[in-house]
Amino acid sequence: MSVKLGVVPACLYMSNSPMMFLSNRGSFRPETSGAYTLRRRGRRRPKSGSAIGARAVARLAGSGGPIGDYYGSANRRGIDGVLIREAGTCQFMESASNVVIEGCTGTGKSYLACCLVKQACRMRRGARYIRLPDLLMERDELAATERSNAKILKKYARYEILVLDEWLTEDVNDVDISFLFELIERRYAAKSTVLCTQYTPAEWHGRLGGGVQADSMVDRLIHGAVRIDLGDVNVRKLLAEKK
Repeated sequence: MSVKLGVVPACLYMSNSPMMFLSNRGSFRPETSGAYTLRRRGRRRPKSGSAIGARAVARLAGSGGPIGDYYGSANRRGIDGVLIREAGTCQFMESASNVVIEGCTGTGKSYLACCLVKQACRMRRGARYIRLPDLLMERDELAATERSNAKILKKYARYEILVLDEWLTEDVNDVDISFLFELIERRYAAKSTVLCTQYTPAEWHGRLGGGVQADSMVDRLIHGAVRIDLGDVNVRKLLAEKK
């Protein structure tokens, strides 16, 4: 059964992909897996960003089941399942708190982040998932036609929850750092940002250039944030070995 959203504003618009659009012109259908089937109505396929959108769609569709499933898995791995369950309610959004999901490769950072995105959508809250490298790529593409970053900053500042996956996995230059500083400043104390990272916050300062902007970004992102450490167990590798 499809549920129409009426005048509810866009809940999820994944990386410009027409496949993942939910608004007053769309509808969603909850599935038993906890995922959503999103239907497109009345939108033209965008001319750019299709590759970025395809990656985001694939990640969200293949990840992020019910938070209860992850809660049980976390307990078996010795992770603080209670903290994960509390984060899964998305109550941190009420105080515009951030979430930092730390862990080595294959520990389920992206999966957990997608759980939070889908829960936010069930609550009809504006949500967005994107990899940091893809966000910077989208900014570079818009730079060819836009004189400033104002448009893309406004776009990503408005989401009530924004997941930045692969946070600082790749090196960033001075232009990237200035862009991220402006985005974080606009979202600070107003919207929740979820960061998936292999680096501890103590390492962010150096990877962000080590300057005044790095100080400001780390302080704004970490202050009052919910921190979830998923450890070093490569779940992806374990599941592959069982097949």
